[in-house]
Parts: sequence; structure tokens; C-alpha cells
Amino acid sequence: MAGPRVPEVPADLPAQIDAALREDIGSGDVTAALVPATQQVRGALITRENAGLCGAPWADAVFRRLD
Repeated sequence: MAGPRVPEVPADLPAQIDAALREDIGSGDVTAALVPATQQVRGALITRENAGLCGAPWADAVFRRLD
């Protein structure tokens, strides 16, 4: 039995990330205002059942960009 199919990462992924960050950061992300600029936060994704994360390459690339 074959494993899950991993989608190809598009060549324009950096441009997609730039566009998404401009949208969220440019005019101010409403949810980001909930955390003071001087505070660092960490998040976790917890599921009750096994799950597949869609868009992992995009999430990884965004976090690498912002780190």
C-alpha cells in the first residue's frame, strides 16, 4: 500500500508567501493585536484522531521566512 501523495511545491511559493504576509501584516492582522509585540507565543495543534496537515510546505516556508 502506497503512502499519502505529497503535492509538489509550486515554483512561486515565495511569491505566495509574500502576498499572504502583505495581506496579514500590511494593514495589521486583527488577531495579531491580541498578543503584545514584546511577547513571544507558541502554538500547538492537537487532534483527537490521526490527521493529515494540508499545506505543510507553505506553513514551513512561512515560519522559516518569519523566524
